[in-house]
Amino acid sequence: TVSVLYWCSLKEMLLLVTLSLSTAAMVTHPRLRNAGVIEYLASTDATPRYLRKEWRMDCPSLVHFEWDKFELDGGHDFLAIHHAEGTYEVTAGTVGTLEGPISLEFSTEGSGRSSFRLHWSCVAAPPASLLPALPRSSSSSSSSPATVLSGRNGELDYPGSGAVYKNNARAEWEIGCTERVYLSWKRFDMEDKFDTLRIKHGRGETYEVTGRSQASVLQGPLVLAFTSDYAVQKTGFSFRWSCGEEIVPPAVGEGATGWIKYPEQGEVYPNNDHREWHVNCRDSVELAWETFDVEDGYDFLRIHHRHGTYETPRWWWDLDTVFQGPLKFVFVSDSDIAMEGFSVRWTCGKGDKEDKNKNKSEGGAEAETEKQIRQDAEEKELAKKRAVEAVVHRDHLGCFKAEPMFLTEQAGKGTAETPAECVSTCTDMEYDYAGLLEGKECWCGHGTEKSVKTATAECDMQCSGDSGERCGGRSRLSLYSLQGTVEEEEEKKKQEATPLLRVGCFKEKETAKVLNRLAYSSGSNTAEECVSACLWNGFQYAGVEAGEECWCGDGVAGAERTATTECDLPCPGDESQWCGDGHRSLVFATDKSKAAPTTAPAVKFEGCHAYSELPVLAYRSRKGNTVEECTATCFHNGYTYAGLQYRSECWCGNSLSSNTKVADNMCRMPCSGDSSQSCGGAHRDSVYSKA
Repeated sequence: TVSVLYWCSLKEMLLLVTLSLSTAAMVTHPRLRNAGVIEYLASTDATPRYLRKEWRMDCPSLVHFEWDKFELDGGHDFLAIHHAEGTYEVTAGTVGTLEGPISLEFSTEGSGRSSFRLHWSCVAAPPASLLPALPRSSSSSSSSPATVLSGRNGELDYPGSGAVYKNNARAEWEIGCTERVYLSWKRFDMEDKFDTLRIKHGRGETYEVTGRSQASVLQGPLVLAFTSDYAVQKTGFSFRWSCGEEIVPPAVGEGATGWIKYPEQGEVYPNNDHREWHVNCRDSVELAWETFDVEDGYDFLRIHHRHGTYETPRWWWDLDTVFQGPLKFVFVSDSDIAMEGFSVRWTCGKGDKEDKNKNKSEGGAEAETEKQIRQDAEEKELAKKRAVEAVVHRDHLGCFKAEPMFLTEQAGKGTAETPAECVSTCTDMEYDYAGLLEGKECWCGHGTEKSVKTATAECDMQCSGDSGERCGGRSRLSLYSLQGTVEEEEEKKKQEATPLLRVGCFKEKETAKVLNRLAYSSGSNTAEECVSACLWNGFQYAGVEAGEECWCGDGVAGAERTATTECDLPCPGDESQWCGDGHRSLVFATDKSKAAPTTAPAVKFEGCHAYSELPVLAYRSRKGNTVEECTATCFHNGYTYAGLQYRSECWCGNSLSSNTKVADNMCRMPCSGDSSQSCGGAHRDSVYSKA
């Protein structure tokens, strides 16, 4: 028995790797001959980071091996067999025979959860009892054949009620229906952005199911593909499906009630979505609309009722409230601009009290005229009230610095108890903008030429008439547009900035910031708010840094680019977003022409190089290393070559020797950011240059 001890003085950890060999196979490490046992044991407290180990079995013909222990942390550790015809990544302890000589390569990031024991021997022919030979090449992303869901309808529950799905799982299902396929989702619980469920449908496109978007109708046939990464397990998903026939809920009786809210999660609904809801009430149905915010003319909500189809109008106060059931709500969004959606409460059998076409007045013509006058006045006042509410809820432009004051008229006595009161006053005076200052002052004006936008959180003073509302702040103005919607110029700017146009992650230099103008520092910072502030203030770039900071500027040419995952500090205003990190700024363009190209620049693969000696480690990213990320980083920083090594590392340099080139199949480690790409191996670089 040969025992090799590695000491890590920093954490005083000990790793014991025991290699047990038969007397006939005892040779100097790492070459093994004839037969033997390779054993690796590790524990969490005894494993240094980034350990690499390799054994070679010099058999002239075939190598037969069997595993009697196999535990591998697939998310952090890598085990592969290099043989004459390629590389086999080991993901399970399978019995097999391969043509020799072969080498066993193991690398770990120090998780301490991998152990294995391999018995091997040189043989002239495979044993008679041998299971099918190992594949000549393999990938960790391989999956089982798709499961066919037959029939006209059914239910899919994965991984099953009360269970959680496994890490590194792959599964596929096929629904062969060539008609429209209706889906009714019961459960959707997956790790956002890391585990995926994609549906390829009959129109040749692929739809990704997310926590905010679960399509209810798709053109068949469907192929569903599920993939999970190496961490976090959830309860998966469950849905009913039907071929060509809608899934209608059971009928409901008088007095039954419920809600339709869309989106159920998130602030805005997704683009390119199709949703349907049913209210199976055979009586009249009363609808109480709580919110309604849908892109006019492009996104549609239609209500199919007993007597026809009703298409919702632009403004929520114009919505009809009574229909004869049963009802079917159909919503469709286009590819641009997402709004806040809608919520409505329905009640079965409660709509027969209102009839717009029946006049129950028993008075004469004069009484009818007086009644009509009163109704007209009430309707006019109600319309004004609703218009003011629409401005307050839809046309709030944000928080602005009040020095210098760009609104010219202090309305009335200069006090307003609520935003609605100030908006109403400025509207009556026919101004274009209304602003609330320091909790109670109301200002009106026609222009915003000298305005400077800042963080919304800086307008934090409670309104004097409603503590639940905010009416500006100290030298800060809550600004509203009174032109029906935000004026065309600013609406165009908002559209140009949606979605966010990310440029990349940049390191701060000792002598200069990435961007040179601090817009604000806020405990509720988000990427959208920072981009909005820099866009309004006329800058070409916006950068979020250290979580709370927002910086603006017109160039990043002198900054050093690094891996996007180095800017992964959660935003305090939305933890699902990244807001840079210490001395690192995640930069966005406020103008589409300044954004990073949507397609990566063409690169040339220079082959696999062992010990290529590219001198500069650009970054090490356990989740985000890809060919595109590494090449973009090296080329932006002025280097000629980019090398991807050991799954997660990106190296840069200006020279490359042809003497270090080895066979391409020696660089087969999957990239940490995209398992379909190869990112070198142990001491081996997948090297690229500009095409």
